[in-house]
Order: sequence, then C-alpha cells, then structure tokens
Amino acid sequence: MTSFLILIVILAIGYLSAEFIFKKLQSRFYAPSGIEYILLGILVGPSFANWISGLGWISFQPLISKDILRQINPGISAAIGVTGFVYGLNFRFADLRGSRPEYWRLTFFILLAAALILGGISYLIFSYSGLFDVSPGVALASSYALAIAGAVTSNFLIRSVISGNHAEGPVTDTLNKTSLLLISISILTFGLLFSIVHLGEKRGLNLSPTEWIVLSVLLSVFIGFMFFVFVARETDSNKLFVAVLGIVLFSAGAAYYLNFSPLFANFILGMVLTNLSRFSDKLRKSFETLLHPLGILIVIAAGFYWVPAPILTFIPAVLLYIGLRYLAIYWGGKIAYFTAYDKIHLAPAIGKGLLSSDIIVCAIVLDYIYVYNNTLTPVVISAILSSMIYFGITGFSETKKLLIDSGEIKGDLL
Repeated sequence: MTSFLILIVILAIGYLSAEFIFKKLQSRFYAPSGIEYILLGILVGPSFANWISGLGWISFQPLISKDILRQINPGISAAIGVTGFVYGLNFRFADLRGSRPEYWRLTFFILLAAALILGGISYLIFSYSGLFDVSPGVALASSYALAIAGAVTSNFLIRSVISGNHAEGPVTDTLNKTSLLLISISILTFGLLFSIVHLGEKRGLNLSPTEWIVLSVLLSVFIGFMFFVFVARETDSNKLFVAVLGIVLFSAGAAYYLNFSPLFANFILGMVLTNLSRFSDKLRKSFETLLHPLGILIVIAAGFYWVPAPILTFIPAVLLYIGLRYLAIYWGGKIAYFTAYDKIHLAPAIGKGLLSSDIIVCAIVLDYIYVYNNTLTPVVISAILSSMIYFGITGFSETKKLLIDSGEIKGDLL
C-alpha cells in the first residue's frame, strides 16, 4: 500500500509540474524539459543514500527503500511502455515517405558517429584498458547503451526553441524532423540489444539472437493484431482509451517478464496501430496527455537507481562521455552537410542544434538497469545521466544560436 501511495504522489507531482510550473519557467535561454526532477529521485531513493553512507560523510534513511523500489518496478515499466507507445504512434510510414533525403542522411551519420566514437571507444576502454574486469557481453551491452543514449536528442527542446522564437526555414524543419527520426530509430536499435545480448533465459526458450529479435518483434505485432480483433470496432472514446491502455500495459508486462525492453515493445505496438488503425489520431491525442507526467516519473525513477561511480572513475567517465558525445553529433552533422546534394536544408554546424538531450534517455537507462545490472552499471549510468543534465541545460541555447546564425530567427525576436 505504501509503494502504491508513493507512486500516486510521484504521478501527481509530475502532473502538477507539467500544468502549472513548466509553463511559468519557460525563458529565452532555457526550457525546462523535466530533467530537473532527477534530483528529487536521487534524494529520496536508496542508491544515493547508501553511496553517501558508504563514504562515511553522513548516514540517513531514504524515503524509498529497495523493497519499495522493487514493488513499484512494474509501475515504472508500465510508464516506460506508455512512453514508447506514444512515440510509436508518431512513427507513420506516410510521413517517412515524405521526408527529405537530408533528414535521413543527417540521422544516419549521427547514429554512425555515435556508434563509432561513443560505442567504439567505450568498448575499447571496457575491454582492453585493464581498468575493468568484465566479459565481452557486458562490455558490448554497456558500450551499446552508451552509444544509443548519446544519439538521442530532444524534440521537445527543439520545438520549444522554434515556437518560442517563431523560427521558420529549411534548417528549422531539418532539426525538428531529424530529432524525431533519431529518437525513433534509437528506440528501435536499442530494443535489438535485448535480443543480441539476451539475459535471463526462460525455461524452454533457448534461442539464438536472431530468434530473440524475431520473437520480440512478433510479440508486439501479435498484440497489435489482437487490438483489431477485440477493440477495433469500439467507438466510445473512453472505452477505447481504457482498452488500449490495457493492451499497452500487457505488452509492457510481457516484455518485462521476457527481459525485453518495454520501451521497444510498445514502440512497435504504437507503430502498428498508428499505421493500420483509423483511430490513431484519437489515440495519439488521448495518450499524449500522459506523456509528460509519466516522463517525470521515469526521470525520478532514474534518480532512484543512480549509484554514482567512485569519484576517481566518475569525473573522467563523465567528462570523456560529454566530450565524445559532442564530437559524435557535431562531426556526424558536419559529414552529413559535406555529403549532401541539397545543402540548403543543412548547415555546416547543424550538429550543434541537436545536442540537447531528452528524458527518453532515462527510459533507456531504466531498461538497461533492469536487465544488465552489472559492475559497469555505475559508470554507464553516471555518464549517461550527467550528460543528459549537461546537454539538457546547454542544448536550448546551442539550438537557438544555430538558428540565429542560419537566419531563421530574426533579430527582433532575440
């Protein structure tokens, strides 16, 4: 009962902040995206309290114990699932066919640069530096997570810059559309990790990575098919919302049980429904109202689990990751510009407009923790979340500067 009440309180905080606080804090230099609530998760969670107590500085009891955290894990997984479902609802094949080649070019080179620079260097450090005694599978999973989290940018912050400054032009459109593509494809590629390096085999399911990939995709497609069998004829909006919410929660639970990513599973489910259901617009409007409150819950939950790495590891890991992420996105954007045929839709430094980080990164972190909790977890989580906070704060101004330099934010709006 206590865990349920705590979950309700957290959701209430998320809802109230979205409705009353965020709208008041919007400024010309910064747009609150929800990362502020990671501090709340750190202060009330058990991991940080145990870390402080271990240092011998001060000893205090956290508000949320490990037992309570274990009890609310299914609720957090459900929140991650709903978030993935909403992003999946925005992944429409009709929109993809109308996307410019420059959007795909920029997306591809940023993902490639993140894989090579963030993932490649991380894997070399984990495997060959002699600082970490881990198996190849653990090194692969950790470096994979670092690369995917580093490629994600914030469509919310980019849209905040655009709407707050009335930005308009080809570079503005590229930033908006590419950020959505980066989030969607990052979720898809991140979900494959749970099949490539699958842990926690279930009895009778000794499958190869390829078979796990097929199973993870077919599971979500099958659940989407069940929607059309049992719910597709429903016309009442409230009943339709409740029915789809039940399907989403079931999909998240199935993914959680099989050690798949609820984020990935429900993204596939949302993608199936938005491209095949005539109710997709109605579903999108209904579920998007949940996105910000649940996003706050996910951010707070990431703070619950954040166990900082030892200080001599924490500082180099965070600084190196922030620097490598900057290089990956900046050079990915620069290469996309130099190889583009129609350069009007890009800019030489367009990567700087995509540096902002999104709370979807916290969902990736939680998925990683639930399945791949290992000796590298404090390093991986510290690097990702510190980077998310840093670029969440600085990314707004970097995007705005890029659009000013591109001439798509006029002088009288600065």
